[in-house]
Amino acid sequence: MDINTKINVISGVIIPSASIIGAMIGFLVGIFKQRNDVKWKENREALQCAYACCEDLKRRVSKNLPLNTKLIDDLKYYKCFNIADKNIFKKVTEIIEFGICNPDTLTYIESKKDEYVTLIGELLPLIKNKLNK
Repeated sequence: MDINTKINVISGVIIPSASIIGAMIGFLVGIFKQRNDVKWKENREALQCAYACCEDLKRRVSKNLPLNTKLIDDLKYYKCFNIADKNIFKKVTEIIEFGICNPDTLTYIESKKDEYVTLIGELLPLIKNKLNK
């Protein structure tokens, strides 16, 4: 094989093939990165919502203000499932299902208030640390 044939093979076959393979790898890496960015954003939004809701729930229970069920519903049905950290997810679920309020009279169960506030107090620093990372 002479030098002109080698140059034609390299410029006609190898270089275009390498550029197509490089473009495909770049495209797949871009898709993977974008997918991870979306998950990161959803997790962050869920943590922010959980922090805000739990902070407000703690304030309401401490000051004996009426329970805002919309906060719990937002957390339970819309944001909670996007929390990636299993420990935080478990604690948020525990707060949602705690049963601090008597469903018949919509008043707080006095014997559970301190435990509820303590549970939220333990969760808030965990969420804050996760958000600051």
